[in-house]
Amino acid sequence: AQPPDRPTSPQTLSTMLLAAAMSLLFMILLVLLFDWFDTTIKTSEDVINLAGLVPLGCVPASHKTESIELLNLAAKSSIPVREALNMVGINLRAQLKGQRFLLVSGARTGVGATTVAAYLATSLAQTGMRVLLLDANLRRPLLHKVFRGPNTNGLSNRLADVERFQEQPTLYPRSWLQRWKTPIANLWLLPAGPPPAQSTAVNIQELQQLKEWLLGERRMLDHSNVSPLIDLIVCDTAPLCEGSDTYGLSMIADGIVMVIEAGKEQKETLCDTHALHLQAPILGVVVNRQKVGQM
Repeated sequence: AQPPDRPTSPQTLSTMLLAAAMSLLFMILLVLLFDWFDTTIKTSEDVINLAGLVPLGCVPASHKTESIELLNLAAKSSIPVREALNMVGINLRAQLKGQRFLLVSGARTGVGATTVAAYLATSLAQTGMRVLLLDANLRRPLLHKVFRGPNTNGLSNRLADVERFQEQPTLYPRSWLQRWKTPIANLWLLPAGPPPAQSTAVNIQELQQLKEWLLGERRMLDHSNVSPLIDLIVCDTAPLCEGSDTYGLSMIADGIVMVIEAGKEQKETLCDTHALHLQAPILGVVVNRQKVGQM
């Protein structure tokens, strides 16, 4: 008998290659399995396929999304976030079919709904529409910071002024509106105002009256309509997880823009809020802070 030149087993190289191939196959199957069971919304296609809603666009992740620089539509610099938000505004205009009072909200805190509301209002104003941007998030008001303005007066302490509009309907509503004018053409901002002493809920009845006066839906004693002062109200509201504020506002709204963070929201959340709670229809969904791997 002749001794072999090399051992017949174990065959180290073959075993290593086989183990590497099996590990790679297992990892691929594991990734596919996780992707199969993952029902979070990451892309516009997920909004359609998983939630059955209209996607308004996806906004890439950025550390500058809360900056007033995003609202400078005349700026020559082109940044992905501004371009994405501009596309959201274009898609929203295509969805508008006579809606004149819109809510912008998120399912949870910190999804960037305020930035989206500010940019949408600015973008729509740039098209020639007269837009009132309203901060109805009395618990965490942010719009006055975005526009670098005061918050000493606003929704919490000036909404009751609507009771005086009937005294001189050709003067009071117009002069009241002008105090909220912004440097941006066709755009007015009504901030939240100082924190209320008692309730943090918006007076829906007074807000309904303001809506009728500004949009020209109010009828005078002689049955004539007042002249509309603005074309659209965009209302930044508290997230749905913080109580009934947004649900109450949805009773007088014409439509809702939902803002979600990519990969953080399950499809059931959008479906449940759409079917069970909100009184106004969801016009579309904005997927915010989309990372490169999710595109």
